[in-house]
Amino acid sequence: MNSLTHTTGVKFRFIVPIVTFPALAVYGFAPAANPLTFNMKDPKGVSGMSISIDSKLEPVHGYANGVTGTLIFDPAAPEKSQGTIVVDMQSVTLGSAAMSDSMKGDFCLDVAKFPNSKFELVSVKKVKKVSEGTFEFTAEGNFTLKDVTRKLTVSGTATHQTNMIKKRGGLEGVEGDLLTIRTKFSFKRSDYKLAPDLSTEYIGDQINIDFSSVGICPR
Repeated sequence: MNSLTHTTGVKFRFIVPIVTFPALAVYGFAPAANPLTFNMKDPKGVSGMSISIDSKLEPVHGYANGVTGTLIFDPAAPEKSQGTIVVDMQSVTLGSAAMSDSMKGDFCLDVAKFPNSKFELVSVKKVKKVSEGTFEFTAEGNFTLKDVTRKLTVSGTATHQTNMIKKRGGLEGVEGDLLTIRTKFSFKRSDYKLAPDLSTEYIGDQINIDFSSVGICPR
C-alpha cells in the first residue's frame, strides 16, 4: 500500500543581486564581484535525494535523481542568494516498483497532474563560513508539492569549488566551477494531501529528505 512520499523537490533558484557602478570607485568603494550562475542539473546524473518514512508496519526508503534548477551564487555574499530547485516526481522510486507506481497515482503524488515539486528560496540566514569555499546556512522558502505550497525552513551547507568541473568529469572539454548543496529536512505528508486516507500505521506521516546535488557553472 503505498503512499508515500515524495521527494522534496527543490528547484533552488539562487539569485544574488550585485551592483557594479563605476561611481562606487569614486567614493572609495570596491565594486562587487559578479555572481555565478549554476545549472543544478548534474551532468553525471548521480546527484539527488534519499527519502525515508517510518511506521509500525512498513518502514519505506527511496530516492529521486531528477533534480534541476538554477542557483545564482556569490561566494563573497552567500546570504544574498536566491533561487529555485525543482524535482521531477517521475524520478521518485520507493521500495518496490509496485509501490513506486502506486504512490505516483492520483491518490498520492498525482504525477500526471503535478509532474514537479519545487523549493523557491525566500531568504538565507545564519550564514557561517566553515572552511574555504564551504558555508553553513539556514534557508527559508516556499515548498510546493502537488497543489499545496507551504513555508519551509532548511539548514545545510553550500560548497563552492573553483575550476573543478574538469576534475569531476561528466562534461568533455568543459571547465568551470562546482556548487554542491547539502541539506536534510522533514515535512508531513498530511500537510500536502499525500494519500490522506492511508493510515499512518502503514505509512508514517513524517517524510524525511536527505538532499545532495551538484551544480555547474562552465567558464
